Amino acid sequence: MNIPYTGAWIVGTCAAVIFLDNGHKTIVYNFDKTKIEKLGSDECVYTI
Repeated sequence: MNIPYTGAWIVGTCAAVIFLDNGHKTIVYNFDKTKIEKLGSDECVYTI
């Protein structure tokens, strides 16, 4: 199954990874380019 996630940040990205791990194809899209870049880096994405 192909599952798109729009506006995925913490919750959406985690859900996408779970579905991907179960054999589905997922794509994550976010309007904020800097958030997507942080997900692909070593930078901590959680801020308090």
